[in-house]
Amino acid sequence: MDDLYDFNLGLLGDTLESIIAAIFLDTKSLQKTKEIYNRILDNFIIKGLTNERGLDYFIDNSRSDLIELWNKKPYAKNIKLYHRVETKDNVLYFKGYVQNTEIRRLKFNVKHKGKIRKFYKDFLEFIHKFLEDFESKTTTKE
Repeated sequence: MDDLYDFNLGLLGDTLESIIAAIFLDTKSLQKTKEIYNRILDNFIIKGLTNERGLDYFIDNSRSDLIELWNKKPYAKNIKLYHRVETKDNVLYFKGYVQNTEIRRLKFNVKHKGKIRKFYKDFLEFIHKFLEDFESKTTTKE
């Protein structure tokens, strides 16, 4: 899971860094660069707030929430949670695994937008329910 996240985060960071550097080189002013940078971020936030889906559509933490939820559980720390993606005939299969066992699979058309967001949101809900069920069955009643 971390490879795809790190790649996307790195790509986004590199892009933003390049834009900021280009603005600074053009303006030769740290103050002007900061003003432009803030306008870019303000636009992002305003679009998120005025979008019918809200800011959460742009800032989806399902992947981070999933990792945090998993790592909070003492019994899960040494159990590997990950995903794989397979492509077959213009169809993408996102598969969620615990250790080497596939526990979740979502199917997408290759052109479908928001595939990874939808997968992680679904995988988070699935794992959350699984952990709740597991804990309710393993806790002793006094």
